[in-house]
Amino acid sequence: MNRKLTVLLVVAVFLLVGGCSENSQSLLSPVDSSPPATSVNQGSNVKGNAPEPTAIQPGQSTNCAITLIPLPRALWNIGQGTSTTGLITRSSGGKLSANYSYMSVLGKKVTVSATFTVPPGAVNQDTYVTMSFNTLNVGVDFIPNGLRFNVPAELDFSASGLDIASLPLGVPVSLWFVNLYPWMFEKQNALSISTNKWYGTLVCKDAQIKHFSRYAFGY
Repeated sequence: MNRKLTVLLVVAVFLLVGGCSENSQSLLSPVDSSPPATSVNQGSNVKGNAPEPTAIQPGQSTNCAITLIPLPRALWNIGQGTSTTGLITRSSGGKLSANYSYMSVLGKKVTVSATFTVPPGAVNQDTYVTMSFNTLNVGVDFIPNGLRFNVPAELDFSASGLDIASLPLGVPVSLWFVNLYPWMFEKQNALSISTNKWYGTLVCKDAQIKHFSRYAFGY
């Protein structure tokens, strides 16, 4: 008799605990609580509401992995890349332009060009600025490091002969400010950035540059 009573008590306790666990309510308010996740069994036709990734807007920064577009390796180790230096004045601004080309190991001619335009009133005092092409990724570097503009400067950039056939479909290419310490990327606004995977071209028009110093294209 005692044994049967004990078994009945154990079963009752098990049912009670299981019911509380399944129907328990969150202690958070409806505003703070998150909706329950939708589980989908394998083979089911019901689709769960998977969270969509948050799009990074121009001016926002992130420390997540951004894939930068690499420059094709040069056929000869000739120190690819070039730079130009010009005076940017407070009263009239200034403009820097540069371009260069080389032959890649795949036998393609790679051409890169950039024009950097600073409007009047963008700097507080006359300043010499140097623009150089990055030798590893598609982009440009500027000095003096840390220079900030009162009015955004503009960068026009183009490149051809790139190996970009593997660019993911539907993923737009953007211009990123690259900060090394700490590792951080900041998305820049641009009038347009277009790529052609089959011809290996990239064209950027009127990208806004608010401060120096390293910028590269990626996704």
